[in-house]
Amino acid sequence: MELPLDRGAVGLIESSAKATAMNTTGNPYLPPQTDPVAPAGRNHFKDIATADLKKLRNDSHSIRTFSVLLILGAALMIVGVVVSLLRNEGGATMGMAELVIVGAAGGLNLLTAIGLMKRRIWARYLAMIMAVLALLGFPIGTLIGILLLVALGRSARLFGSDRLDHKMIDTEWRYRKANKIP
Repeated sequence: MELPLDRGAVGLIESSAKATAMNTTGNPYLPPQTDPVAPAGRNHFKDIATADLKKLRNDSHSIRTFSVLLILGAALMIVGVVVSLLRNEGGATMGMAELVIVGAAGGLNLLTAIGLMKRRIWARYLAMIMAVLALLGFPIGTLIGILLLVALGRSARLFGSDRLDHKMIDTEWRYRKANKIP
């Protein structure tokens, strides 16, 4: 006479069968035998040389840093507009048109930063326009604009729906560096 198995027992039997199939010793209590250092999803990087992967990783870091700078700039602009509106003491403050322009620029900075962090294609083009405008701010703006244009120009693979994720790039680069893969 066969006893019916409840759902919990069936799940245990299936999971132990999977565990036995995954490790080589046949012991269901051992963890699966995998390479703990190898990152998951390495097949995304088969066609990328290590030097190019390092450039992509550095460009990704540059884009993230620029996003943080944009957020800080947007916060300063928006705080400046709010303080200027609160301290409306005659001619010492900016006019309403200037406040609207500075507030809109702060909002545009914030929108671009969020788009860059989410790696949207439109944010890449908007950041390129902002980098060209930053070239006018000599010397620091020029340096930031040049670095950003170089990073955005080389990093088309980092944006869009089939983009390479920053964490995956960083993990793969660390794996190749640790194992001295050329």
